[in-house]
Amino acid sequence: MALFVVRHQHEADRCPARDPDLGAMLLNCLSRPNVRQQGVEIRGEAVLQGEHTLYLIVESSEERYVRNFMEPFARAGSVDVHAASTCVRVVASGGCARAMPAADGDVVDPDEACQRAIDAGLVVHRAHPLNCETSIPALIVFRGADGGNVPGRSGPIHFERSLKLDDARDSEVLLAYTMNGEPLPVQHGHPLRLVVPGWYGVSSVKWLTGIEANDHPFSGYFQTERYWYEWEHAAREPVTLQRVRALITEPGPDQERDQGQLVVRGVAWSGAAAIARVEVSLGGGPWQEARLLGERHRHSWQWWELSTWVGRPGRTSLRARATDLAGRAQPEQPEWNRLGYGGNAIQEMPVRVQ
Repeated sequence: MALFVVRHQHEADRCPARDPDLGAMLLNCLSRPNVRQQGVEIRGEAVLQGEHTLYLIVESSEERYVRNFMEPFARAGSVDVHAASTCVRVVASGGCARAMPAADGDVVDPDEACQRAIDAGLVVHRAHPLNCETSIPALIVFRGADGGNVPGRSGPIHFERSLKLDDARDSEVLLAYTMNGEPLPVQHGHPLRLVVPGWYGVSSVKWLTGIEANDHPFSGYFQTERYWYEWEHAAREPVTLQRVRALITEPGPDQERDQGQLVVRGVAWSGAAAIARVEVSLGGGPWQEARLLGERHRHSWQWWELSTWVGRPGRTSLRARATDLAGRAQPEQPEWNRLGYGGNAIQEMPVRVQ
């Protein structure tokens, strides 16, 4: 694979951002799935502030694939494509004018690990150190390789969490080193990760380096000072089981749908029990029960769908709520807690009917 630097520039009066449809089309061109179909991988992108210039760093086997990928941008302005290399490879080769040596090794740098997480559909909260999204003060401590400085503590600390022995047994805890038949990816905790089914991901320590059995409650920073629900009047409860929740995956936000039959699809889950039912409301109307797809399992997503009818054009909304077999249901409004954990209020999705 070769590396290229791509420069696109357009006149101010032809800026695609002024046309919502054209701007959206160009953003879709930059989406990772579309880029791969063009035989290109984007490694970096930037827009010069105050100018109408876009720079991309891309990889491809041939320059023609890069130019074909940039054709929509060429219609809006100019496109320049230049062969390039990384700074590391330039230094390793002995200078900017020297031929580049072949890259080897399997070390993943932080930027690449972050990009892999984005491509995999994870929500990235922080890139360095990588923190992606999808306990009770205790005894069995699980120590991860990641660490850093936190307010009020002197020196760096490791990310450490603990479980009571009974919790570890009852929750069917796993030590995972593979995922879907492949070695565990870096962004998911390679080479070894703790997996605590049904609990929020904070308990599933990544990049596991050690396990200790203690005879006293663990009081680490991420065990006692974070990941607690804190309500008014000083009431506290540890963040453990995932709260019941349903999400709409189809249609997407503000997507257009024709009048008539409308199919709504989504996914639901709960850490306490399998999903009992999912209900959908159209335009603030009565709740309609959706059809659950496949078998119910406590530790897996529950796919669901509903076929309903929309008769009038215009903007409307879809709402979805789930209830699990333990009787837990989603609240209408988010429940306040000081650090904002466990939000599972009913989702509302705007749609347009034409």
